[in-house]
Order: sequence, then C-alpha cells, then structure tokens
Amino acid sequence: EKPPTAEEVEEFLRHNKVDERAAQDLRECPPEVQKRVLTRGDLNSARNPSAAVLVRIRDARVEDKPQRGRTASRPMGLPSSSEVNGYIKANGVNEVAAQALRSCSPTVKRTVLSSGDVIGAFDPSAALLAKIKDVRAGGTGSINLASMGMMPSMPSATDIDAFVEYNDLDESAEAQLRACPPYVIALVLGKGDLRGTRNPSSVVLSRIREAKVGGEKRAV
Repeated sequence: EKPPTAEEVEEFLRHNKVDERAAQDLRECPPEVQKRVLTRGDLNSARNPSAAVLVRIRDARVEDKPQRGRTASRPMGLPSSSEVNGYIKANGVNEVAAQALRSCSPTVKRTVLSSGDVIGAFDPSAALLAKIKDVRAGGTGSINLASMGMMPSMPSATDIDAFVEYNDLDESAEAQLRACPPYVIALVLGKGDLRGTRNPSSVVLSRIREAKVGGEKRAV
C-alpha cells in the first residue's frame, strides 16, 4: 500500500479539524508514519482531534523504528539540521539536552545519532547528555540505558485514553498530557488514578510540571 499523497494528508487534516501545530507535525513526518496515522481512520469520536493526531504520530514512530533498524542503517554523512531536530523530537528530550546536541560538532552529532535512540530511558534527556559526553571522550555513544533507569513500560494510546476517560479530564489537561514526552506520561499515569481529588485536571497538570522539572534537574 502506497503512502498517502500530500493532498490526502491535507484532506485528512481539514476533515478532522486538526490545529496547525499538530497539522505541521504530520506534514513533516516520513511517508510511512503518515500512512500509519491515516490508516487508523478519522477522528470524529476524539474529544481532541489534534491531541489524538500527536498520539498517533508518536505511536507510528515507535512502530517504525524496529523496521528501519532491520532494513537500513542511518546514513553515514554528516547530519542535517532537520535530522538532528527529528531525533530530538522523536526522543522527547528537554531543551537543555537538545541544545547540547545542537552545539556539538557535526561528527559528534553523527556518532550520537548513529548510536541509537534514548526514548527507552527513564530520563531521555539525561541519557542523551551521557551519550554526548561519551562520544566527546572518544566513545561510541553506546551507553547502558538500564543503568540510567529504564521505564518500566511506556503507556500506550489505549492506556492514555483510559486514564483520560476514567478521570474525566478536561480538554486542556488532556491535550497537555498527550503532548508530553512518553517518560512524562508514564510518570503521570504511574502515580495512579485521581478518584477522590476535587479537581483531577488540575492534579494532572501538577504531575506534569513535577515530572518535567525532575527530568530537567537530572539532566543539568
């Protein structure tokens, strides 16, 4: 099955009333990721179509990584800015780690990107900084993610949907949760449900802030 055309992507975005941020994310995705997003059908039943698109993109990228690893290695030329930004986005690292990677020499960037993703680490930002440090010291960037604390399990789209519905989150809290890096979502969901709280949406936003601050402190 062929990837969708640009016109098909635009029609999907218009039909589902996706906001500009999520729309641009989908437009910039590789064709295989776009195909996975569109083949899951329309978003008429979603309370927040834009957030749902972002979740689908994240899921599709995770599904696509093993396939890419089997069929082709990363290109050996020096990485482009878009490739570096794509790596940063796909791995959900914070601005400290992102800037550290952007400021590296081209050869260090290539070695870091070729050494693999850090999305499986409990703190992807700290893991990326460790990779950069290793490469600058002459290493290959192949750090032991387990030593940095592996995420017990990445929440699936179904897990997130269930958490949102069960705790009756408002649209703002739902959108912010879905837009978080996977490790932040896992930390938020890992604290359990919100039954008994007066304002579940407010509690979720507080959990998100705490998770992000914790990640930044570990990365500095």
